[in-house]
Amino acid sequence: MTTTSATPADRVTKPSAPSAVGRIALELATAAPFQTIRAVDLAPFAVRPSAVLAALARDGWLHRLARGAYCLVPGGAAPSTGARESRTTTTAEHDVRETARGRPGPFPAEMLEAGVLDEDPRPAAGARPVDPFSGDPVPWPPTVEAAAIAVASTIHGHGAAVLSGLSAARLLGIWLPPLDVAFVTVPSPQRALPLDDHPGGISFSQRPLENLALETRPTDLGPALVTCPEQTMLDLEHADPMHRDPRTWSVVRRLGVSCDRELLDHLARTQRRRRTLDRILGLR
Repeated sequence: MTTTSATPADRVTKPSAPSAVGRIALELATAAPFQTIRAVDLAPFAVRPSAVLAALARDGWLHRLARGAYCLVPGGAAPSTGARESRTTTTAEHDVRETARGRPGPFPAEMLEAGVLDEDPRPAAGARPVDPFSGDPVPWPPTVEAAAIAVASTIHGHGAAVLSGLSAARLLGIWLPPLDVAFVTVPSPQRALPLDDHPGGISFSQRPLENLALETRPTDLGPALVTCPEQTMLDLEHADPMHRDPRTWSVVRRLGVSCDRELLDHLARTQRRRRTLDRILGLR
């Protein structure tokens, strides 16, 4: 009798079922802001939390955004090294994805063994995660803006990190080519950080958040705080008054089309940026 060995294409590698502490890590990630956790979050439950998170990332349950920061993979188990599609998630896409994330998961192996489920509903390793409603591929890894706000929030706390500058402009609907660097404002000093799945990283600026005008916009990992159009205009013009970056004035002009002039005046007055506002108005 002739036997044939399976070729690599014939073999399907399925993700290993997470351990008990791994399931705890996944539950923590599911409940966390931006579904992102660090080793310190798992420390009460594991002797070597970093090793647990790294193992879950190797098996496709988590995705490493940056050193020590891991987010949940959509669908429960998909490769964390899939091709990158960098784009801003629309509100409709975000609503669908948030609804899908409300479903229970991931599915424990015990349910399969007990016959409750006929087959594992998780995608096999190597499959791109898809939206359960539309069937369209989910952008993965997350955009640089989503990754940056998730990582920054694990360091400074949820609500204590804000997308600003050009990153805010992208989420406000201003078309810009995908950025390698995300700009985040935080209340305390923070050095720039590299991201694992983007060529650039996170550029931080320190500023009290209490006086900033903010709003919420969707990202691939959940709703994030961003500077509002009027605040973003002032910030960009103040940081680059000579317009050395050719994108600065273009973005300021486009944001100004629908800005609230009263709010713009108020922000310029309370933040001592009247000269910045005069430049904006004089260059229109």
